[in-house]
Parts: sequence; C-alpha cells; structure tokens
Amino acid sequence: IATVVGPCTEFDQQNPALCLNPSGQPQTSTITTIVDFMVHVIYAGFTGLPPTASCSNGDSGLPRGSLVCNNQPLLTVPTSVQRFICGEPNQFTVTAQDGIGNDKSISIPEGAFAIRHRQQLVLEGAYPTDPANLPSFPLTDAQCCIRSYAAFNATIPGPNKASGVFRWHPVCERLEDNVLYGYAGRHRLDVFSACFVSVDEAAYDAWGGKLTSPPGCVGIHLLRCTKPTVSLAATSSPAANETTRTYTVFVATNITFHLNASDDVQTRHLRIDSTADPGVPAVGSQWHDPGCSASSPPSGPVVCNPSTRAFTFSAELVHAGSITHLCFEAVNDQVECPRYRANTGPQALTQHAGPGITVSQASEPLCVFLDVPGPIIEWIHPSPGEGTTITTYMGCPLEMAFAAIDLGNYFDLQIYPTPGVALPEGISLESDVCSFRSGVPRPERVAQGIGRCPAVTRLLKWVPSRRQTGLRARVCMEASSQGGQASRRCFFFHVGKCRYCAQHGETLHALADSFGTDWLQLWSANAQLPDPAALDLYHLLNIGSLYPARAGDSLASLGQRFRTSILALKEANPEITSETQELRDGQLICVLGGMCNVAEYGPPP
Repeated sequence: IATVVGPCTEFDQQNPALCLNPSGQPQTSTITTIVDFMVHVIYAGFTGLPPTASCSNGDSGLPRGSLVCNNQPLLTVPTSVQRFICGEPNQFTVTAQDGIGNDKSISIPEGAFAIRHRQQLVLEGAYPTDPANLPSFPLTDAQCCIRSYAAFNATIPGPNKASGVFRWHPVCERLEDNVLYGYAGRHRLDVFSACFVSVDEAAYDAWGGKLTSPPGCVGIHLLRCTKPTVSLAATSSPAANETTRTYTVFVATNITFHLNASDDVQTRHLRIDSTADPGVPAVGSQWHDPGCSASSPPSGPVVCNPSTRAFTFSAELVHAGSITHLCFEAVNDQVECPRYRANTGPQALTQHAGPGITVSQASEPLCVFLDVPGPIIEWIHPSPGEGTTITTYMGCPLEMAFAAIDLGNYFDLQIYPTPGVALPEGISLESDVCSFRSGVPRPERVAQGIGRCPAVTRLLKWVPSRRQTGLRARVCMEASSQGGQASRRCFFFHVGKCRYCAQHGETLHALADSFGTDWLQLWSANAQLPDPAALDLYHLLNIGSLYPARAGDSLASLGQRFRTSILALKEANPEITSETQELRDGQLICVLGGMCNVAEYGPPP
C-alpha cells in the first residue's frame, strides 16, 4: 500500500511530472493506492562445486541453471519514458544477450532464450464487459512480443542474442468517459510500467533451474493527442493569386491576416503563431493580441480554445523586390504529444483526430507569399550606351547627362559613381534633378524612398588637362533606389593625343611656346585658321602628328629622327616617364615636329 500525491486534474505544461489540482495549483492532498509486485528467485546463491564434481558431467548436484555453472543473461530495455499515443500503433524493442558460462557444454542440446513479457499492465476487471469494446492490448506473451530466437552451440563460442518488439495499439476514449484508463492529465490517459525478463533456456529442468535476468521495466505514458486547425478568416487586401495564396504588398502599405484556430475540448490553451522556419520578417511584422473563447466542458475548464489572432505586415524599403514565404500554425498545450507530424490525408477545420490525421501539438501550416514589388530601373537617353567609348581632347569641355527611370513610376532614384571605380581627375557631378515620367500617373503615396523622384538626371562635367592626354579610363555609374536595388552603366573615356581646344585669349604663338614647337608648324597643321593671332574659344587644333612606334623606338631615337626635343615629346606623351623607356610596337606617339597638312589630321577613329 502506497500513499502518493493526488488526484491529479492535469499536469504542469513546463514540468509534466508536477501534479496539479482543479485550480491549476500544485496538488497537496494525497490518495492511497495498492502496488502489486512479485518476487522471483534469480539464483540460489551457490558459491562453489564439490571437489570432484563438474558442470559438464552433471554430477555437481546443483541445478544446471545455477550461477556456478552458467552466467545470467543480460537484458537491455529503453531507459527513457515511452510515450504511446492511443488510436495508433506504438512499439519499442527489448534485447537480451546470453551470459556464457564456465562450462560450455550446458548449451548442448541446442537451446534458445527469449524475452518475455513479465505481467499484464492493467487488471482484466478494468476492461469493459462488452467484448466488442475490448481494447487492443497485449494480454499475454503471444500478443505482446514478436520474439526472435538465437540458437547457440558449444562448438561456436560467442554471445547469443535475442530481441523482442513490444507493440500496442491502445484504443482512445474521450476524457469525459474516464472508464478504460486511470485518467492522469489533460492529455495523459494513464501511466504504466511494462516489465520484462530474459531467460536462459539451455537447462533442461524446470524454472528453478533456468537462469533469469533481473527484470527491466519501461515507463509508458499513454496519451490522447489531437491536432488543432488554423484557417484564414479574412485579409485586409485580396490575394493576387488565390491558388498560391500570393499577396501583393507595395512599399509604404500593409496587409493584415485574421486567423482562427480550434481544437478538441481537451485542449485548454491554444495559441496561433508563425512556424519557426521560415519565421516572420525581422522588419515590418506585428502580432496583435489573441482573442480567446472559454468554456466549461465535463473534462474541465477551457481557457483559450478556440482562439483568434491577427498578424500585420508593413512593407518597407528593405523588402522591395522580395517575395517572403510566411507560415502560420496553431499549437495546443499537449506538451507530451509530438510537436508536429504531417497529415496523410485531408483534415476538416472541425476534425481533430481520425483517418488521415496524424495527431501532434501543431496544426498543418497555413502558408502565404508576400510579394513586395521593387523598382524596375532603366537607363534612358541621353545616357551613354553600355561599353561605348567617349572621345575628347585636352582642354575641351565635356558635358554629358545620365538619365534613369523607375518604370513603375514609384521608387525614388539617385545616380552616383560606382563605389570602387575611380573617376578621372577633374570630373565634377552636378546634383540630381528629379522629375516624373510623362504620360504616367504620378504615385499616389509619398513616403521615404517613394513618390518624389522616379525619374532622375545628373550632369557630368570635365575638361581634361594636358597631363591626361592619351588617357583611357573605364567609368561606371549607378542608378539606385533607397532600398538598394541598382542598375549599373559602364563606358570608357578616351583623351585623344595631338589635339587641343584653345582657351580664352590663346594664340598660336603662345601655344607653340607651351608645347615646345613652332607656330608656323601649328598653322600648317591647321590651315583652316584665317588668323593665327585670333583663336576662337575651344577651337579644336591639331598640335602634332601621331606616329605608331616600332620595336626598339624610344623618345631619344624619335627626337633625333623628327628633330624635336625629348621634353616636347614627354609633354605630349605624359604616359611615358623615361626618355630611355622602350616603346611598345604600334604605340601611338604624338610628335610635335615636321608637320604637314595631310589626312592624318582628320577626325580620329
């Protein structure tokens, strides 16, 4: 007779071993129960054989199964509590290994040992009297276990093993009925302990002569689990695609999902949440307070079942251009039941157990897709084409515009140099000039990053210096939204050699002096000039000849050949740093001497 805490109305969710009273507080009263047990003689405690006796001859005078002549079999059972669910098959495996004795002849003739179910789990009187309602329960060894026998022979030394599978398909009953089982919690129908022994059957005498292992017991919690359902009651915006549950949410707008959840009345607390994977967006997500329905069924008070809850997603710039996968679930308070198992068939919203439903704490997920359109950025005229080359010359002012639009006429854009790609020295950029696409309605919303600048233009200005003649540079510009979406446009600047744009007040005499040549040579190269003393502002002048270098050429050899100074050649070709530097075959060199008015002064290719 034992005294234990009880009765238990339910068990604590965080600590299932804690017994709670009807008020939900730890139970302090006690109940008295009868514990049934049995005593089984494992071995008689013999310590040795007579001096002339042996186990193999059978003249020891001791049972063949005594520990003097054999070893106990070893039994292995699960050490953790096994949680069986009513209404479905459950099982665990028990294994045994025969202990090998000092005298191997005890294994002859060939024998076997098996795992046996020690005793019934519940008394027969606890079952309904109607045979049609009898539970599927292992009443005998034959119903309990599928045994595999291991044969052994003295000529083949080694361990002999057997295994047994304990199977049970318990019937379910409603908590209010409380007939078949000793109800022990909101979803725990009963608690059992199944015990097993392994028996060495090699001996030929009765039970008293067979070695039996100490019993191994396994705790079984019999659970009645159900599965909640979650449904979408309403949304603040219709779905763009009902089949895939895809909802379009523009930046600076939001959408609210109104969710309903329900479960069997044995569930006292039911909550609606998002699944851990994929979760909810870190930005723009808001759960509203749940709505709970309470009731008082015979099985006990229900606090929050069914329940409702709303979730709002607000699209921000960080979401632009993304499709978010979002899943909702309902989770009940049946903490000993499996967290989630997928159904094998359809489940009606009011059905929480039955065919096709694989019971678990969590419902089947309800998933939606949130499509947040991003900008569609396009470069337009007069932006330079991708990969094109823009040619200019020393002293010539260059102005070029970059223009980009969001085809949706929604997102604000900006234009700036691509980070990590340096602009040539001397380039300046004007501020962005914003506008709206013509012929397209203006955005209805104005917020951060939208509604103010869906079309943008930016002006680049540059006057290449004399030190930049011959320069070839790759330049990249970005047209970007504030959300980070960008379109890149790359092109090349080339500063041609031997040509120069006249500045204010310059004459051929002054230019000849600055370039180390003669004004007559400049005039002969620019025969279209009517007056060498009066040059138009930014007039493009030829100041030398382009010579394709050959292998072995250097500034010194070219200076002798063309009767010009090395200093003048270095001034006209700043990429050459040493007068002894060997030139590449085909490298174009600007030579300021021996000019003629020939076709080589025409527009460069």
